[in-house]
Amino acid sequence: MNKRTYHRWTDLESQNLYRCVVKYQKNWEQVQIQFPQFTMLQIQNKFLTLQKQVTIQNNIKTDQQVQPITSIENTDILQQIQDILKSQPE
Repeated sequence: MNKRTYHRWTDLESQNLYRCVVKYQKNWEQVQIQFPQFTMLQIQNKFLTLQKQVTIQNNIKTDQQVQPITSIENTDILQQIQDILKSQPE
């Protein structure tokens, strides 16, 4: 029975993987030469996982930056309502 061992990629390995993918344009055979300890499938899977993580992080940042859009017309209407309410006796 073959027991598989799990390898936790280091930050440095992940950075090097990105650099290699950029350099070799996803030519996985060339990328694998830089990572002989991994199979081509392991390298591809790790890259896809990293891409997903970056996408999720970017989406979270974008969601946090989204501000509700208030049109000028709505703002004017709200201001008019507030003015009317202020001018009425209690």
